[in-house]
Amino acid sequence: MKKKVGIVTWYDSGYNYGSTLQAYAMQTILQNMGCESELINYKPERKLFKYKFKEIGKRIYLYMFSKNVYLTWIRMDKWIKSNLNISEEYDSFEQLKSKSIQYDAVICGSDQIWNNDGSINPFYYLQFVDKTKRIAYAPSIARDYIDDRFVDIFNDYVQDIGYLSIREKQGAQLIKKITGREATVVLDPTLLLNKEQWEKQLPNNCELENKKYIFCYLLTKNDKYYNEVLELSKKLNMEVITPTLFSNHNNTSKNIDFFEFLNLIRYADYIATDSFHGVAFSLNFCKQFAVYKRFEDSYKGTQNSRIYNILNEFNLNDRLITENNELEQVISEIKDYETISNILDEKRQDSLGYLNRALKSVLSK
Repeated sequence: MKKKVGIVTWYDSGYNYGSTLQAYAMQTILQNMGCESELINYKPERKLFKYKFKEIGKRIYLYMFSKNVYLTWIRMDKWIKSNLNISEEYDSFEQLKSKSIQYDAVICGSDQIWNNDGSINPFYYLQFVDKTKRIAYAPSIARDYIDDRFVDIFNDYVQDIGYLSIREKQGAQLIKKITGREATVVLDPTLLLNKEQWEKQLPNNCELENKKYIFCYLLTKNDKYYNEVLELSKKLNMEVITPTLFSNHNNTSKNIDFFEFLNLIRYADYIATDSFHGVAFSLNFCKQFAVYKRFEDSYKGTQNSRIYNILNEFNLNDRLITENNELEQVISEIKDYETISNILDEKRQDSLGYLNRALKSVLSK
């Protein structure tokens, strides 16, 4: 009988391409390792009337005033139901604890589940399952501090996780400072699958393959950034394509699900993004890309360190757009992906090795 592994992460939170695809990647990696896995569906708030009212209200509003976003949500919902293994619904922590015996191991990560913005949730630190079953794989703190209110409880929770890894070096430094523990820095799950493995999941798209375009994936609806991309596209005689969810420019936006999102990256000539996963997939698909800062560095809640970390890991700091390094200059400089891919392959093997060792140890108990 296959061992059963629970996954604690974001997978349908806010209809985010990166969040859902990293969950899909982890599920696929565990399957490749011979495990049965499922995403743990714990949402106590769904019992509340105000939650149900808010969710219904959102969809009514989108249907009436933003039909394209509504249609994208429908496509994404359908994809999630077809491609993710999701557990039964758990509506209380007590229920979750009582059911946790079914899991031989539970992994928390990746994505910003340790962001702790305004609160700290014991679910994301695996407090519902026996200590011997806990593995942290690439959770992200997303910033360079833990709120003073949560430092002590963060320390307690992290101390209780036997196999501890993190996605960014800044997070490892913060964990060392607070807990005294060494956290292994590993790749985001989307990077554990190589280019060929991702392409096997995707349908071919001849229309995109024969099109010349810049894929503009900006999580913030920044007209300044978008207009820069649009101006460059005119110079290069290319189209601009954006996902409907993150664009109010209907002439360039498309209603796309998660595999369609990946195909837009796969076939793009250039990519302009402010997203961590936009960078990760650009690297994996060997694309020429440029990165905008999503936040001002002076903003306390900035998450720019996630972008800085991945660029630095692959010696790609020149991909960042600044006052002295403009979009056209960045995108026109061709990068040698042989060296980058070699670095990525080495990090991929190290990260898969960590996950494999942690699983073997936990599953043997």
